[in-house]
Amino acid sequence: MAKSSFNLKSPPKGLITSLNFDHHGRLYVSSFEGEIFMYTNLPDSTCPFVVKNLPESILDTCLQSSDGIDSDILIGGVLGTVYQFNTYTQKLLTCPFKHKSGVQCLERNEDFNVILTGSWDNTGWIIPENSNGVGADARKITLNGKVQAMDSSGNYLIYALSTGQNVVYDLRRTEIPIRTEATSFKTSLVTCLRAIPQGKGFVEGSIEGKASVETFSGETKYTFKCHRTPLVDDVDFAGPINDLCFIDEKRFFTAGSNVDRRVCLWDYTKQKRLRQYSNLPMGVSCLKYSPKLRLLALATCDDSFKNSVSISNPKFPDRASCLTVIPINY
Repeated sequence: MAKSSFNLKSPPKGLITSLNFDHHGRLYVSSFEGEIFMYTNLPDSTCPFVVKNLPESILDTCLQSSDGIDSDILIGGVLGTVYQFNTYTQKLLTCPFKHKSGVQCLERNEDFNVILTGSWDNTGWIIPENSNGVGADARKITLNGKVQAMDSSGNYLIYALSTGQNVVYDLRRTEIPIRTEATSFKTSLVTCLRAIPQGKGFVEGSIEGKASVETFSGETKYTFKCHRTPLVDDVDFAGPINDLCFIDEKRFFTAGSNVDRRVCLWDYTKQKRLRQYSNLPMGVSCLKYSPKLRLLALATCDDSFKNSVSISNPKFPDRASCLTVIPINY
């Protein structure tokens, strides 16, 4: 870990599911227990403002802008509800657009001023920002599998589905996808996906310890191994890549699980690892970069529950989560 890194006070105790920086540099943190934490004045933040007891567990969040001010947090629940929380009035509203199953992904496309959802019910919504409900301008996309990961950049919207397919839409015309193809992984379980800035393509991670890079121009397409721990001769313990985030047009971070407890920085144009932070206390559930503050926030959590033999004999996490912030000066 970098010497200049620091831990934030009073993080959520349970599994951290999302991180978001707003334009003012405030950090918003969500947990599976139905809590939202807000940290201000980084790196000198004290105890956070906390919103507790949401009606359902949180899978993902994103920020909604109003007149250039990030005043609302949109929250995707495990039961399919999308909530809207205003950070100034502290009011929690239930949005009229609802899924029949968990809201796996929530993203905001600043170029088109829309909120994007992706759900386990094989659908996604494209909703104009600050709309009062699902009206004529909201569009629903029907997919042929559960949404496992999703992101958007420029006019592109990319879904990774449980069927092992990557489906790409053009936000200017969403009647049919502009491309549908199989992932580059042996297994169909994609764990995370991030669009390359300026709509150039996407990078996705898998449960098998691999990452795949693909540009829409066709110039770049490759898969590489990462986040693996050597066991014996020529045998590696492959851990999932839990999250990805870009810090500029070429470089991105990958987050490892409890298998290797590392965060690595890559340059996809050079096909090279540039840096790594190792020996983290636990696996990294999610990470987020703030260009304004040049800070990387990462959440380390006990994900030992994934080793449970059955739901009748679950293994519950016994270590509290941790929020670490790393200055990025390179």
